Amino acid sequence: MFPVRNNEQLNSEILNEAAEARSNINVPSVRSEGDMETFARTFRNDLMSFILYNYLDKSQQGLEFFKKEFNTDKTLVEYVKELVETPKLLDQYNKIKDMDEYQALIKQYPFVQNILVRTGDRNPNLLSFKLVESSSHSVDKESVIAQFEEVVNLSSKENEDIRMFFRNLALYSTFQSGYNYGEFSYTAVTPEFLINKLYGEAAKEFMTLSPGEKSDAYQSFKSLFVKNNPLFYEDRASYDTPTNESNKRGKWYAEATSLSIKKKIDAAAAASKNPLTAAGVRPSDMGGNAAKDIKMADEATQFIGFKSGDAAVSSTDRYRVAWGGRANTGRYTSEDLVMVSASGAFRGVTREQIFDTFEQKYQSLLNNAIEANANFVVGNRYDNGNVGDFLVAEYLKNKGYTEEKFDGYSKWIAPSKVSQNEFDIADRLSPIEQNFADSATRRMRPEFAGKSTMDLIISGDRTRTTRSKTEINRMVFDYKLNKINDLVGKVIRMTDKKGRVVYTRITKVVNFTKEYQDKTWMKEGWIKEVTDKLVGQYPYAIEFEVVSRPTVAANADVSNPNISDLENKINSWIEKEIPWTITTPASELAKMYETEKLQDESIEEFLHRLSCKGKLI
Repeated sequence: MFPVRNNEQLNSEILNEAAEARSNINVPSVRSEGDMETFARTFRNDLMSFILYNYLDKSQQGLEFFKKEFNTDKTLVEYVKELVETPKLLDQYNKIKDMDEYQALIKQYPFVQNILVRTGDRNPNLLSFKLVESSSHSVDKESVIAQFEEVVNLSSKENEDIRMFFRNLALYSTFQSGYNYGEFSYTAVTPEFLINKLYGEAAKEFMTLSPGEKSDAYQSFKSLFVKNNPLFYEDRASYDTPTNESNKRGKWYAEATSLSIKKKIDAAAAASKNPLTAAGVRPSDMGGNAAKDIKMADEATQFIGFKSGDAAVSSTDRYRVAWGGRANTGRYTSEDLVMVSASGAFRGVTREQIFDTFEQKYQSLLNNAIEANANFVVGNRYDNGNVGDFLVAEYLKNKGYTEEKFDGYSKWIAPSKVSQNEFDIADRLSPIEQNFADSATRRMRPEFAGKSTMDLIISGDRTRTTRSKTEINRMVFDYKLNKINDLVGKVIRMTDKKGRVVYTRITKVVNFTKEYQDKTWMKEGWIKEVTDKLVGQYPYAIEFEVVSRPTVAANADVSNPNISDLENKINSWIEKEIPWTITTPASELAKMYETEKLQDESIEEFLHRLSCKGKLI
């Protein structure tokens, strides 16, 4: 059974909302536990239908099951859209009633006589199916379940119309009112093998999302729920007592209860406003530099920042005040995106003061966030005297974070936490080959001219690969997967003909549609036309991140570097990483490294440590 149906956390949250509404609304007739449960059930069932509708088509196994059982080439979304927006289901029902076999049908399956149909005003679409009792036709739930199970599995060709009508009825009823065993409607008796399987596959696909993606999906659902509840944005002081009809009363109570939820949603919306713009920061402030800070604050959930020196004006300190209780908390989770702001060498603030502040105040909070696997956003205009931002960026880079550059700032993505056992498993699995390179017939983007796919994976410029159906089937078989989407989270080797090996963690497996291609084509490194040709031919794209540096080829030179090599590495690192002039000669730094380095410390790590302590001058 779909796990969210009896999820205690979700039920508790909704019932708490209902209880709050009950205490705030002075209408005695809605003060029963039954009314609260009605609202909770409505919310929960709508959420389940939302997940089914939005995630079944993303499940290879679920979509294949759906197409087979409903004898269609359409996706679930396309199929349901047809049921809802056309009179297809009503036409099927009327066709069955006109059959010569109809009397034999109701004799064998008496529940068919209990169908109640209500049609719409704008078109003859079905709006509701219900089981109703009458003096001549009683309804026994267990009997109906058994009859429904049989009628959707009629096997003879002459019963095809009957079988498909009742399968469509089961699917339509699911979206009509959710999957609900508490009400005596068709949704209470639909065949479990059919509907449970669809829900289950959609749920499994939903569970492959990251926590952040799940949260986004839930908020999307909540917005739809709000939008389709007419009283969500109407703050009435009182209400008329509803009628005693259970369906109207339940709807009325759901609408009334929504007011208390609206208050909390409004409060959450206020909290989610950009703290900088709320504090009066404008894009033109700080010579225009505040524009990129506002962009970072739009995405961020927390803030780290301290003023260095005694300058009268400090944007970092102004931002700290604007963030209020979400600044410098020291408590973070993997769901946090932390904005970090640090002082630059302006207005009398010295590099030494910035180094001291970084070492004394920033490092401990950064470590807390890094330990929680949080992500960061930091300014990246290092050549403008932004020494503090540079120190933060270098610190995150040294901790294994991956930089994703934007205009004026960078997002730093936490490294995946990979166990040695995952590497051992990856070594035993067949790799994904990466042997293509820029050529006259298959061209890379201009900035990657002459590069190969493996070159781009190593440099971090290729994070997607598109695979043929044959290759997908091979991976499912070799990796012992139930479906290709189960590849998400696994460590897989990528190799090339030169003997290079890169370990990657698969972050996403996506149906390779034109819409997806148009949004993400640049992740492969090719010009768009190269991968455009694969839409409709290749079924899936696989996204990944590098979780380890590539191993050294077997014939590579691994001799220890001499002093000259160190000097070259030092000069190269300084030129690339330090935005100010270094007066200490590379030869002296090389000697310092030989005598002062920590155990297993690389030259790059040693130079980074000197820069953080203000000794690289």
